[in-house]
Formats: sequence, structure tokens, C-alpha cells
Amino acid sequence: MCAGNKILLLVLASLSAGRAIDALEQNATVYVANANDLMRDRFDTSLKLLPAKEAVARVERGMGLTTHVVEFLSRGNSRAEHHWYVQDMVDAGLVSVLLNLLGQCDKSIEDVIETEGLLLPFVSDKMVTVKGEPVEGYLHDVTRWIEILCMLVDPNMRVGRKKMFYTKRKIARGIAPLVKCLYEDDVNARVLFRETEHWHNAHVPFANLLANLVGVREGEGYTPEMVPILMEHDGLVETLIRSIWWSELRPDIMGETSLNVKAIAQIAYYAGGALEQILVSHEREDDVTVFYEAEGKECNLKICNTIIVNEAYNPSSNTTFALGILDLLKGEKRNGVMEHKNFLGNDEMDNMLTVLLVSGCADPSIFSALVVCGDRDDIAYADAEDVMKHALEITHVFVPGKMFAPTDGRVAAAVEAGLIELMLKFLVQFKSRTDTFMLINYIGMILQSATAVSLRTRCTKAIASRRDSIAAALAAYEKDDRLPSGEDLQFRYKDIGKMIQSLLDLNQDLETTA
Repeated sequence: MCAGNKILLLVLASLSAGRAIDALEQNATVYVANANDLMRDRFDTSLKLLPAKEAVARVERGMGLTTHVVEFLSRGNSRAEHHWYVQDMVDAGLVSVLLNLLGQCDKSIEDVIETEGLLLPFVSDKMVTVKGEPVEGYLHDVTRWIEILCMLVDPNMRVGRKKMFYTKRKIARGIAPLVKCLYEDDVNARVLFRETEHWHNAHVPFANLLANLVGVREGEGYTPEMVPILMEHDGLVETLIRSIWWSELRPDIMGETSLNVKAIAQIAYYAGGALEQILVSHEREDDVTVFYEAEGKECNLKICNTIIVNEAYNPSSNTTFALGILDLLKGEKRNGVMEHKNFLGNDEMDNMLTVLLVSGCADPSIFSALVVCGDRDDIAYADAEDVMKHALEITHVFVPGKMFAPTDGRVAAAVEAGLIELMLKFLVQFKSRTDTFMLINYIGMILQSATAVSLRTRCTKAIASRRDSIAAALAAYEKDDRLPSGEDLQFRYKDIGKMIQSLLDLNQDLETTA
């Protein structure tokens, strides 16, 4: 066997012993082809010979090798007999045991698993035998417990739908202590994880666990019923959101970890994925559109308004999740090539922003941030189109039977933020393009909505406050004598100019007659 293919396993133990061995000098090194081979061998020669209840008891006692074997068995690429054994362990109380263990975050692992400091630590890539007999060490990294829970509700787990639903519900209801543990920045509140790296790394399987509990919309095992249960846990949303901005806003956390940039980005990526699945789980459809009912809106608005950095660390921070997304979009889109160092891709961020805006995430600061995001000379056309799409979403609310309708307050906020001037700037900037149909379509619909509410109090005042600025932008728009390609585009450009002029004239007349 080539040395490059060998994995040295130092400080390992077998499934047959649970007593302390204090004789490292008697070690004999054991080599295996890879860790998976070791896991399969341990299952075939020892674990499957034990009742599932005894295997659960070994996990509860913190036996390192047993726990790693169980985690391996629960993966989607394991054999069918592995899955059935794991399900027997679930029936024997595995979920309750794992939740109880993870619920003692303020205790050391020695206290939780009652090792009294005697058992040798088990590390997944190290193993020895003592006097010819491998000895089971205690678990070194409790992140494995979260990974097992995550795998138990993975869509690839071979289990009936009803049993999967009950397993998910049990986990969803029981993870509150774990949420609190990951939410706490105080190292004294998370001593169970032993090392800071373990606590950081735990955020990846935790986010995956939440994503698996909800499932993918229209996918196998989709259970949006879990979301209301999860949202009852204080700190859950904050934990996901704040880990996304560690690299930018938490130099203290970055300073206490040796994780590389890629690992931190992975934490942010999975946290974002879990948030996206929670958000879209509230989508409802009628014959013509997607909308959000009261309960879903409440949940999504909570996510929208969550501050992205721990207030205890920075009490003056007021950047919400929605504003944080807009800020990321602004920064990344300025670079032309979408290379997100700390979050999801462009499509995922835009999708989450859409859900938030349609759900009613319409603080005035959102309008201003959206305009700032678009008001750049180097903005790409696709990004300008996205800005107007989001502007359309934020200025309307869903009215059953009427689809989406504009509101006086939202249109007024958009006008006050400078949205009409931005529209005109986009039209001049991209006039030479032949594929601006969607951009013009979004702008036309927003202007029609503005016209519909232009006589209402807030909108009237908003247009009056921006009248000079809008008139100047319109003059620059009309001064540009380039003609768009095609008669249809030429007509649409002229029509938009007429609509904006009509808004200004009507507003002027109202002020004159007032």
C-alpha cells in the first residue's frame, strides 16, 4: 500500500471497550486504505452485531468511534443495511439522545458524557491499538452530533414519509438549546464545543439541518410545516444572518479562528441557503400570482428587519438583512463579474430580496438603498433591470382578487428616494441596446402605478418635493436625440417621457389650485 494512500489513525478505540486506557507507550499503529473503509469494517465486524439500543447508549456515552461510524452510516452513499440500522437506532431513541447532548452547551464534554477525563480523545483520522486491542476514545468534536441529525432528515434517507415527518418535527422542536449555543458570542456559553474552530464549523451542518428540516419547494420531503416551529426559537434567524457577515463585521470572531476565507465563505453560503428555503416556504399561489399570507409575511418581515451584527458587539448598528443584501449587490455588481466572497450568488440574493419586498419589507431606507444600488455609471444592464424589478415589487402590495396594487405610501417613498430620476438615467444609459424591453416594461408599470396614486396626499407631496430634480432629469432625457432601435422602442421611450411630464403637470396644477 502506497504511503500517500494511507491514513494514520492515532488515538482510536474499538466498539468493544469503554474503559480508560492510560498506556499510550504500548501503542501499535494501524493503517487503513481510507477512513470510509475503517467505518465499514467497524460496522461489519462489531456494530451490526449489537442491538440498536446498545449503539445508541454508546453514542450517549460519547464513544468516539461509534459516533463516527453512525455518522458514516447515515450518509446518502451508504449501503441499504446501513440506513436500516440507523433507522433502528432512531426507533431506539437516537434523536432524543443527540438533542439532549447538544442541549448542554455550557458544560464541558467530559461532564456531558461523564468521562471524568479518563478516556483518550478520539480523532477521526487517528488510531492506535493497545496490547493488540483497539480502545474506544471519547468524541473530540461534538459537531458530529449535529451532522448525524442533519443526515437523519436528509431527502436521501430511505425512510417513509410519515416517519420522516415525525423525525423532523421532533428535531425542530428540540433544537432550541443548540440555537442558543450557536447564537451566543460568549465563549463561556459554548464550552461543549471544546475548540473555537468546532463552534465555527458547527454552523455549516446547523444550516444544512435547518434546510433539510424545511426541504426544497416542490422537492422530495418538502415540509414547510416545520418553519413556524423553527421560528419560535429565539436567535435562530439571527444566528443564520449574522454568520453571513462575519468576515466583514466581526473582526473579533475572525481573530479567534484559524479557518481560512474559503471555510468562512462556506458557512455564509449554507446559512444563506437555509434562509432562502425558510423565506420561499411561505409562498402561496392562486390562478395568476404568487403571494404571502399574514403568517408568512410576519416571518419574512422578521428576517427582513433582523440586524446583521450582534447588538451587544455593535450597539449602533442598524443595518437590516434586506439592506445588507442590497449593499452586497451594490458592491458585487460594481465589479462586473459576480464573485461573492461571502454569500450566495446573484440569482439567490435577488430571489430573497424579491420575497422580502413582496412580503412587505418596505422601510423607507430600503427605497433609498435600492436607488443607491442602481445609481452607478458602471452598472450592467442586467443589474439595472433587476433594480427596476425590485422597485416594482416594493411599490405594490398583494390584494386578493386584484393581484398587486400600488399604495400611496410606497410610491411616495420611491419618488422621494429618487426612483423617477434613476429610471430616466437608465433609459439614457441603455438607449443604444435593442434588448431593453423588460427594463422599459418595469418602468412603464411603475409609472402607471404612480399615476394611479398621484392625487393622494403622500404621493402629491413626494412629487412636489422632487419636481425640480425630476424636471432636470427629464430635460436631459429629452435632450439626448439618439433614437432607440425599432419603432416600438421609439414609441415606448416617447410614451415614458409623456407619462413623467404628465405627472409633473398634474402636480403643478394641484399646487396652483390649492
